[in-house]
Amino acid sequence: MFKVNLIIFLIGISPFLEALTSNNFCTKHGPTKEIRYCCPGYVGDGENCSPICFNGCENGVCIEPFVCECNEGFTKHQGPHSPCVPIPTTIVINTPQRSCAERCSNGTCVNDVCTCAPGWLLQQHDSRDICVPPCNGGCVNGYCSAANKCVCSKGYEPLPLNQFECVRPSGSGALWNQSAQFVTILTSLLLLIRYYCAFWKNINA
Repeated sequence: MFKVNLIIFLIGISPFLEALTSNNFCTKHGPTKEIRYCCPGYVGDGENCSPICFNGCENGVCIEPFVCECNEGFTKHQGPHSPCVPIPTTIVINTPQRSCAERCSNGTCVNDVCTCAPGWLLQQHDSRDICVPPCNGGCVNGYCSAANKCVCSKGYEPLPLNQFECVRPSGSGALWNQSAQFVTILTSLLLLIRYYCAFWKNINA
């Protein structure tokens, strides 16, 4: 009895059963004939069904419903459903390297290496090779342009008590100017008070 009821149930719902077939077609089994149509997410031309993608899958191929596979040279930057955009290309600019003769100062190029005279020192400053005479006591944050002549690098200045040491400006000059302005204002205020007291003293005399 159970088998008979199962058979009757299957026959009753058969018009509403759908089954996926080849070429992305779905079928409905009606009481008299089988109806073929494109499955959800597909669109057909009468013979084949093709998947549907957002924005028509520009610069790519729609391989599944709402799944766009980008062509070579394209990618998605904002998630799987974003459009396919060109992959940025990195432009490599080869900066020509300066020759030894162009970067060597006060020296001689030997086998493409800047070589200094005996007693002179090789220093690098602003992508240049400079042969400099030694400075007694060195030249901190700078280079010797001549014997005992220390030239500070950009952004540095020599210490007032040590010309062979270069430091960054500390802003002490601005502080001194502010202090001088304060003293000037205070002096003017004291003179004004003194004048005011003398004025009232002459009136009351």
